[in-house]
Amino acid sequence: MRNLFIFALAAFPLACQSQFIIKGTVRDSTNQQGLPGVNVIISATNASVVTNEIGYFEIESKTPTAEVTFAFIGLITKNILLSASETAIVSLETDEAGLPPRDHFVKISLNAGYFGDVKAAPMGFMVYMPVQSIGRLSLGLFPTFKYWSANNNRGTELSISKHLPYSSVAALPDNLFLAYRSIAYQESGFNLKQARGLIVNELRGRFALDVGAAYSQLGSNDVQRTRTETYFSGLLGLAKIFQGRGTGDTGLYASLNYHPSHVFYEAGAFRSFGIRKRWATVLVKYFNYEDIKGVMLGVSTNIFSTRYYCCDSWEVHYDELSVLR
Repeated sequence: MRNLFIFALAAFPLACQSQFIIKGTVRDSTNQQGLPGVNVIISATNASVVTNEIGYFEIESKTPTAEVTFAFIGLITKNILLSASETAIVSLETDEAGLPPRDHFVKISLNAGYFGDVKAAPMGFMVYMPVQSIGRLSLGLFPTFKYWSANNNRGTELSISKHLPYSSVAALPDNLFLAYRSIAYQESGFNLKQARGLIVNELRGRFALDVGAAYSQLGSNDVQRTRTETYFSGLLGLAKIFQGRGTGDTGLYASLNYHPSHVFYEAGAFRSFGIRKRWATVLVKYFNYEDIKGVMLGVSTNIFSTRYYCCDSWEVHYDELSVLR
């Protein structure tokens, strides 16, 4: 009995040093695919493992939380405080600065889908093609084209958005947006040609404020009146992105086109489903142009993306916001 008591005392410190298991999955931030062979290290104890073929790992820790290092050639090393009580999802980004010049590829994406006016002109399509960079040249261009037509009603929209390199200076704009639209609804006797220009400032909480102006040619012909006018107006818009964890993002946008005798406004939302850049995006937009109003619906999907088109940033979200704008 005395020997058993002494053995229990000797084993007590070992029992206190219980092991915790920290586990999770490491993904490529570009396409959200699991990354095999990533080094997972707890530097405090020199414990290390590598991720399996789907990017999954389990590593022992002497404490319920630990700082874990994730390292892989060509990717940015990341240090994260993880807990054994949760299953972690870790995204690693490409380390472009560490890649040789031959590994700098074009960062481009092609998206296409349906777009149309629910009531007046439901047949249409849209295409948008974000171009982040070519080689080492950062472009941040987001051209968009939309066309819809039916029942002698048709509409065309062209736009291009340019991400500006002023994000470190709060007073300067983050994005420039230029667009042209032409709407000819014969059934309503309504015609509109409009050129718009916006500067966009990113705000805290994933908000964005649009300020700009528009030049419009408006024609209206119905049983009560006939008018043709040309005028400048001010533009004000507000966008908000709600970030999802692996399930897609939601965006809201509203804009006001103000002139003393005319007030146009739009409000819309988009919702993305799936894995980043391999998903469908559904959008709905309500418009009120005084003499005509309606609802636009759209759905798009990614047709093609280069491997290096990335990441979860404002630059990526501007392609979806540009469709609403």
